[in-house]
Amino acid sequence: MRILVVTHYWPPHIGGVETVAYEQARRIAVKGYDVTVFTSRVPRNTPEYSEEDHVKVFRAPAINLLEDKFGIPYPIFAFNALNTLRELVRRVDIVHVHEAFYHSSYFALNYAKKYGKPSIVTMHISKRKFGSTILNLAGYCLDLIERDGLRKTSLIIGVSRKTLNSKGVKGIVLYNGVDHEKFRPPTPKEKEELRRKLGIPPERMVALYVGRIARISKGVDILVEAMEILEKKRSNVFFLIAGGGVDENWLRREIALRKLRNVKYLGQIEYRSLPEIYMASDIAVFPYRTGEGMPMTLLEALSTGLPVVTTRVKGGHLEIVRDKYNGLLADFENPEDLALKIELLEANPSLVAEMSLNNRRVVEEKYTWDINVKMLQKIYEGVLSR
Repeated sequence: MRILVVTHYWPPHIGGVETVAYEQARRIAVKGYDVTVFTSRVPRNTPEYSEEDHVKVFRAPAINLLEDKFGIPYPIFAFNALNTLRELVRRVDIVHVHEAFYHSSYFALNYAKKYGKPSIVTMHISKRKFGSTILNLAGYCLDLIERDGLRKTSLIIGVSRKTLNSKGVKGIVLYNGVDHEKFRPPTPKEKEELRRKLGIPPERMVALYVGRIARISKGVDILVEAMEILEKKRSNVFFLIAGGGVDENWLRREIALRKLRNVKYLGQIEYRSLPEIYMASDIAVFPYRTGEGMPMTLLEALSTGLPVVTTRVKGGHLEIVRDKYNGLLADFENPEDLALKIELLEANPSLVAEMSLNNRRVVEEKYTWDINVKMLQKIYEGVLSR
């Protein structure tokens, strides 16, 4: 079976969608499928064509201005790149698109319809509302593109029930997986060595945030306020922040202006180094402001055995995080409550240990890549047989 995967970004670009696309593509290729990827040439120093982990990767020229200037991950592909995409669609049996509203996805679905190829769309992002009229208008335009693309597809996959329900579409839920061998709980000695390497006091409780540094969606400003509240209380919590994004400079300024001493901002971390960052931590904090589909960082934290403090905003994360079982839920946009929940875990080591075991068990039973890819394989064969 010949499969074309269309995704706006591909590693080494860091992000949840590209991680899912990469892990699925390379693992399905090992099972004997002929897998080709069409993506953007971002960053620009990546090769136009390569073969990686049994997968053929075509990187097309694209302008990445929206992400570079505004933190919006939406590359605009060069016109001549669409000729390459059209030829690739003609050669394969199935077209698998990650999100329907991207420039490349829209044309891939139209070409698939034109040449009678079955297509699949994986929807990663739930419908969101922003506090900005301009962003909401942009979101409305993307919704129009998405709806037109979804009408042309053979099957829709949602990474959570929330993702499908928020867009009012019917499809199959396929939760993202996680590399549970790479993201694993550390031994006490490993944690001690990693903290020494990062310059973190061994006796502190380390609360980790990993993700895009963006106030508008990830609630990083809520996290900063919670950090200040805990610092004024002389809390024993030390914050570790990893990630890049449009608000990086804002974050650095706020840490300096508020004189926050109990925090270390690592900046953007290479994906291969992420497991160590999780293993050096005790809990993970994700103060989401908008509805999430199924964040990879959440699954990575759970797989490492980290209890999660997150917000009650509607999203796919609430299909995994159960209050007081494997994490704690804080009130939406409430830094005081977020700080309170972090304090609660800091004061209860036995609760942290219990949640850690629960998280690891949940991942091993439901959210490994082996489980994900076995179901994906059945989906491909079912769509092609129809």
